[in-house]
Amino acid sequence: MIKIKIAVGLICLILVTSCVNFKEIKCDGISGFRINKINLQGIEAIVSLKIKNPNWIGGYIYGGEFDVKYEGIDIGSTKLIEKVFIEANSEKSYEFNFKSDFKKLDLMDIMKLISSISAKGNIELKGDLYVGRFYIKKKIPILLKENVGLK
Repeated sequence: MIKIKIAVGLICLILVTSCVNFKEIKCDGISGFRINKINLQGIEAIVSLKIKNPNWIGGYIYGGEFDVKYEGIDIGSTKLIEKVFIEANSEKSYEFNFKSDFKKLDLMDIMKLISSISAKGNIELKGDLYVGRFYIKKKIPILLKENVGLK
């Protein structure tokens, strides 16, 4: 009897949520870029992204993969590991940690990167964010180029 109630409850939940119209979650830009550590081996930084959720229900960013460029120098690719909760009906900045090594860069590019770090710089993110809630998951392509100040 309990198994039948659980099965009926799950079927009702699936039917109700399948009728709901979910709007696209958008990434509106880069609100900040902070370098925690940079040396000849790699970089650890935090990127703040402005994310808009027009839906009545919150969701999670489960991860993502980005190619990062700073001042035209390809820093490398990075993955977002921790999941972040996005509040419902909100437009807010969320911070993402990333760590990348300089395997693909030669010494001249590394020195140019270290010397070009100033109060403002051009940063480019290209990749995908994986967003969802429950069984609904979606890949959001990201291509952002902005001139942001370092914090």
